[in-house]
Amino acid sequence: MSGTVSTVAEGTLAAQEGHSINAHNRVYKNGAALSHAEKITIGIEYQKAKAEANGGEPNIVALSRACKVSESTVRKIRDEIRDNGRVLSPEEIRNGNKDIVGPGSRALSAVDEAVLYVLYLIDPSRSLSSYRMYLYHLTGTIVDASTIGKWFNHAFPIKGSMRKSCLIPYDKLKPRNILRAIDYIKTIAMMDRSRIKFGDEKHLKGAELYCRKTRRNILTGEVPPILTTPDFRNTYSIIGFCGIDVRTTPM
Repeated sequence: MSGTVSTVAEGTLAAQEGHSINAHNRVYKNGAALSHAEKITIGIEYQKAKAEANGGEPNIVALSRACKVSESTVRKIRDEIRDNGRVLSPEEIRNGNKDIVGPGSRALSAVDEAVLYVLYLIDPSRSLSSYRMYLYHLTGTIVDASTIGKWFNHAFPIKGSMRKSCLIPYDKLKPRNILRAIDYIKTIAMMDRSRIKFGDEKHLKGAELYCRKTRRNILTGEVPPILTTPDFRNTYSIIGFCGIDVRTTPM
């Protein structure tokens, strides 16, 4: 029990600073690339493991656990060493070389990029087709939606992918909704929490009315909430709890 409490406390502390904890108990920032120094450290460990294997392919799973990163991260660094003889910095990967290259660099100007970011700030859940349409109307630039998607996902140190976020009504704290929240708390308080084994929430209707995902901020890494209609009737949910029957004999 103490281990579980400690894990929850660590996760809460990391979340307060905008970070997460992976399966290997390593703190990381969502969507942010590893630093060059961190990649070099993993590359050194890979070369050591390869030498111990007499030049053969080392155990990627064991190496990922030792370095506290994912297996795909170890494989990416391994491929960089194979292809380039060294570990590339994040800037080299984004830029490729001294020429102007990279996601959207040959199609999007600095003004276009600024417009895309402003459109993102206005509506973080905006679709790629919406970015494409407004970009044309505001700057006259015509690009494919996939180009805009690559720009969000690969042009910055933080990956601007779509993430699941919270739905927050415009008038969440109006008196009627506060009364509903109080009623909910009273209902939960009537239950014996020591017997609750599992709980889940399902939306009854209106779930399809809103985009359930919002794009991560490419500069801060934050995932903004989604503001929805003030009509709570579109967000009714049913909450179920599975408890432990004290009359049964433990297995």
